[in-house]
Order: sequence, then structure tokens, then C-alpha cells
Amino acid sequence: MRRILVLFSALLILSSLSAGTMTAEWEWLLDDPDVTVYRYQLDGEDPDGWTEVSGDTDSVTIENLDAEKEYTLYLQRSYDGVNWSGSAKCTVKATL
Repeated sequence: MRRILVLFSALLILSSLSAGTMTAEWEWLLDDPDVTVYRYQLDGEDPDGWTEVSGDTDSVTIENLDAEKEYTLYLQRSYDGVNWSGSAKCTVKATL
């Protein structure tokens, strides 16, 4: 299996802050055309907690997050949907 490295960053959409909630958008580099699927999870790596998206997806937006809390997105990728890379992770917190 090829060694996999996923690079991604976090962007806060500050205009979406209201009533103590925020929207966070994470983006990652599509640097390997052979990736067929990504999966992500917020604040953990529970085997049953992953959300899968197609291999041509390069971002995820999560809304209605508590603006007072710090969040970490875990991201993995796969060539076959069965074997997964280790997690890349990125943490975001609103700075007002």
C-alpha cells in the first residue's frame, strides 16, 4: 500500500457567527487522482462515526458549531474504500 499524506487547512467563515454558533470549512489538497473516497469525523476516530465523501471532494463545511468550543476534524483517504490512510487532523477555534 502506498504511503498517504493528506494536507489540509481550516477556514472559519466569520460572517456565519451568530447567537454563539459558527460555521467551519475545512479544505484539503487533491494531490492524488487515484483516491476514490475520503472520510471525515469531528472530534474523534470512532469506527462507526465516519462520514464518507467521493474522492473528488476537496472540502467539507460543518454548520451550527458552538463558537466557544475548539473542534478537530480527522480526515482519511482510501484507494479502494476498504483500506484507509492514517488520519490527518486540523483544529479550529473561533477568534473574535
